[in-house]
Amino acid sequence: MKVICTTDFSNTSINALKWIHKMLKDFGKSELLIIHCVPPQRRADMLVSVLEILMERAENDLEAIVEKYGSTEQLTVSTKAIVANPKTYITDIATKDHYDLIVTGSTGLTSLKELTVGSVSQYLMANCAIPIVVIPPGSTFQHISTAVLSIGKTEIKNINRLDLVYQVLSKYNSKL
Repeated sequence: MKVICTTDFSNTSINALKWIHKMLKDFGKSELLIIHCVPPQRRADMLVSVLEILMERAENDLEAIVEKYGSTEQLTVSTKAIVANPKTYITDIATKDHYDLIVTGSTGLTSLKELTVGSVSQYLMANCAIPIVVIPPGSTFQHISTAVLSIGKTEIKNINRLDLVYQVLSKYNSKL
């Protein structure tokens, strides 16, 4: 399984990372990309040093995360910090590089910022064709006993899109 996990280094995003890292240990060979996007600033010429500082801090934080949640025999973990809009960049890279799943925390931005730009998880759910798992604060991974699948009114034209759901639920003998 090939998975992207977004992080803004908030408690909720680190919790989402813990959740997927624990789940992927149950699967065979898997890849996990932990990605952090530093949003570009409009006045980049004035803020170049600020962007450099934010990128350096993000890279250091990602190194610390890899020390704690690094690769195992079955799981390859990599990280990426980039100056980009997280909403569009994550959607683009997940599609372009053929990821199977995106994992993100349900919160992370301040409530004022969410009112003005909307949350990354909401954007991903509305604009990405790849399955997304949104982990709420405080959630811990447990073997999945029951799952609920929500599908809109649109007809599923490619039933293979549900293969990942079937694969995960089969692993735990889950009810759907």
